[in-house]
Amino acid sequence: MIAILSLLCTCIGIANAIANGQPTDRGEYPYVVSIFEDIFLIVGDATCAGALIAPGWVLTAAHCYNTNNDPADYEVITGMYDLNNPGEVQEQYFDVQSFTRHPEYVGGGQQLHDIAIIQLSGQADVSGRWTKTVPIGSASATFTNQNCTIMGWGETEIGTRSEVLDEGFGRINTDQECDERWTNIQMTANHTCIGGDDAESGTAMCNGDDGGPLQCTEGGNIVVAGVASFAVATACADAPRLPSVYTDVTKYRDWICATTNNEVCQ
Repeated sequence: MIAILSLLCTCIGIANAIANGQPTDRGEYPYVVSIFEDIFLIVGDATCAGALIAPGWVLTAAHCYNTNNDPADYEVITGMYDLNNPGEVQEQYFDVQSFTRHPEYVGGGQQLHDIAIIQLSGQADVSGRWTKTVPIGSASATFTNQNCTIMGWGETEIGTRSEVLDEGFGRINTDQECDERWTNIQMTANHTCIGGDDAESGTAMCNGDDGGPLQCTEGGNIVVAGVASFAVATACADAPRLPSVYTDVTKYRDWICATTNNEVCQ
């Protein structure tokens, strides 16, 4: 049986970094944020990534929130690039006011409805080049067979975590391909698979990319199409690689709009 990894919990085999990815340029993805539990902020070890979808709101994965914690135990940093050099001038730090997981979220290897919304303690300044917002895909959008981008601060190989934000590229699978490739997991219409075409050297999520965005284009514009949910635990070291699995944001647009008081969907 293939070990699965919901990116935070390597105990069940789900992975989180960009295997066979490459470093991004500083500021290339100004909407990507890092999410820290306070205990990990000291050592520069991000808990998850996320996408700034409005100045006061972040989209991430539900499994990024530990229900034993209080939302105040988390901090969000916009404009971050290098985890080893926190406090750079372009960064903005925010406490978390609320961390709302989808009410039907199921973890434990199934990863159903693995999506969450963070409300920041204030409004990010998006007037400069380092911090920007990004729109979410429309409810009618389809991205099948489009070449899209994933990014995160996860491992590039087992035990080696990227210090800077990495990116990788892959093709969005058809629903049938996703289901056939993941034979031991029940895929749903709310999952989106990327990659898996190049089993030997393709790009994949690895440990630490949890909650990060899947960037595609709609009508010529960049949008967030998915949220990093799970991948094969050994994706960053071993072949064959299965597709990385994201929560399909388009299926949750109404919930996102309602949870953010329509600030995202104006």
